[in-house]
Formats: sequence, C-alpha cells, structure tokens
Amino acid sequence: MEKFEKEIDKLCNNSHDDIELFFGFKMLAQKLPFTHLTLAIAEEMSDDEEIISTKKAVVFEEKSATIAYLQMKNFSSSTDELAVVLPKIVANSVFKHLIIDLRDNGGGGISAASELAKYIVSEDLEVGYFPTNKLQYSGFEPELFKTLPSVQPKSTNAFGNQLKASPGVKLIFKKPNNPVFTGNMYVLTNSKTASTCEPIVYALKNRKKAIIIGEKTYGGMLAASPFVASGKYTLMIPIADFYTYDGIRLDKVGVSPDIEVKSEKALDKALEIINIDK
Repeated sequence: MEKFEKEIDKLCNNSHDDIELFFGFKMLAQKLPFTHLTLAIAEEMSDDEEIISTKKAVVFEEKSATIAYLQMKNFSSSTDELAVVLPKIVANSVFKHLIIDLRDNGGGGISAASELAKYIVSEDLEVGYFPTNKLQYSGFEPELFKTLPSVQPKSTNAFGNQLKASPGVKLIFKKPNNPVFTGNMYVLTNSKTASTCEPIVYALKNRKKAIIIGEKTYGGMLAASPFVASGKYTLMIPIADFYTYDGIRLDKVGVSPDIEVKSEKALDKALEIINIDK
C-alpha cells in the first residue's frame, strides 16, 4: 500500500484534468491485491445521462410457454422492478424453467439481492461472512466467524452502517413466507458478472439450486462504502472482506460455471439443455 500511496500522490500532482486522474487511479487500483477501491467524480448529469438512468434494469421475456427469461442488468436500481416481475413468474405455474441472466451485471446493493432471493430460495440460505477490520482473524476461521451476528439487512445503507460499526456479520437469506419458484433454474454469467452477483452464483451452484452457464465471474467481492474525499471526488473504499459459508474468499478468484461457454453463447446453451431435457 505504501507504493500505491506514493503513486497516487504523484498522479494527483501531475494529472492535468479529471479524466487523466480518473483513468490513472483506475489503472493503479487494478494492481492491488483486492478490489472495490474506486474513484468517482461527481458532475452534473447531461440530458443523455438522465435518459440512460431511466432505462429498465430488469428484462422479462417468455422464451416459450414453459421458459421464463429474466435479465438483471444490475443490483443497484432493480429492486422495485424485481418486486413486480418475480411474483408474476412464480404465480404462473406453466413456467417450468427460469433463466436468470447476470451477464454484464457488475453488482450493486443488498436490497435487490434480497428481493431476488425472496422468490428463488425455499429454505434458509447461508450466504457467507463479512468480517471487518474490527475483527482479529487470519484467513477463514469458521468457529470465530460463526460468532458473528446473523443479519437480513433491510437496505444497502443499513447493511453498510452495520458493517462500519461492528466486527462483521453473517448474511443469511431466510426462508420466505411468499410462494417461490420451484422449477429448474439456470444462471448465465460472464467475466463482467461481479460483486453482489458472485455470492448468489456461488450459493446456487454449490447447493445444486441452479446450473451456472457461461464464463467465470469477475472476482470482485468485498463490501464497500462511499467516502467523500474532497469536493466533487468520492472514494469507494472496502469496509469488509467476504468469505462464502464454506470458507472461499471470492475476491480476485470468482466463480467458475458448471458449463463453460463463451458469453454470447450462454443463452443458446441454456435453451439447448432445456430442450434436451424435455
């Protein structure tokens, strides 16, 4: 980190504009042994950016009478849309297969992840552990991590505040009271499937709840929170590590698919498997 700090100091002194600073910071941060240290520069949104921000984060299609397709573009602005779409999918008993497309989904907050889990988890699902720097640990220590309090955060902000004030938490998606999807699930991933997506992909894969198809995920899984650095500059800084329920640290590792194919062929592969199994 000392070398990184010196390089950042040099970058700040020599950058001619925000663009040079932003891309220089991004390149230096990529060399670190962890992810989620990013620089954001707040600027007034243009009209084009406002249009982009109103685009749907969730796409639902009927690929056939029995196949539902759900694309989630992020876990940042998709909560409300998922709350509308998922109950409709679950209520339609004709759907026997659900394809969840997480390709190019860079993650986001915990709220949307909880909303998704509410309709695809039929029992308590232990996701993993978020230890912070207030906890003295070295690698995965199951007995110590089990002492962390279990949480089902109501919002991303509440989750971040709890992490900042504690030695860590154990995240569990509790068995929901509402109906859930009981058919076959397939999750599409690629090298840009990151952050919040990755514990979900890992849990569904390892518990045989879904078939993962596509490419290995990005490997960027830490809890992070924004901090105002100076004026218009904001730093996204990691505030907690993450280990899966069985001790795998996903950051800089990622999750390998059950069936590996190029990203652009993942959907076709899922449909092929469904048709073969008919």
